[in-house]
Amino acid sequence: MLTWLVLLAVIGSAIWVDQDARKLVAAGASKDQMGNSPLTWSIATILLWIVVFPWYLNKRGKIRRELGLLPNTNVVGNRTVPTASPSSLPQAGWFADPTNALQQRYWDGQAWTDQVRVAPPQMGSGPV
Repeated sequence: MLTWLVLLAVIGSAIWVDQDARKLVAAGASKDQMGNSPLTWSIATILLWIVVFPWYLNKRGKIRRELGLLPNTNVVGNRTVPTASPSSLPQAGWFADPTNALQQRYWDGQAWTDQVRVAPPQMGSGPV
């Protein structure tokens, strides 16, 4: 029974790593930042879970900070501390979702909300 639970946790983690890495790539993470493709990360997670999964989580945090996907935060040691005063935060409104490039997320002026919508199509970039 325990073997099946461990196997389920490893496979579930590998699937999550694959999907999360794809989201990072869609958000603009470069090959240099990622180090490997999402598929490579997920296969490596299956093969060497105890090493690769924590490594990916560490790399993921660094990439999210570099891409600015952690709004209004900065990591100091093990603590997350605010980097901007409330008066310097953007006004409430719809912005590109930091976790999904195909949608927008509502910023209430202080934090991201759970409200999302499909991003409007970009004009002028395709054939006429």
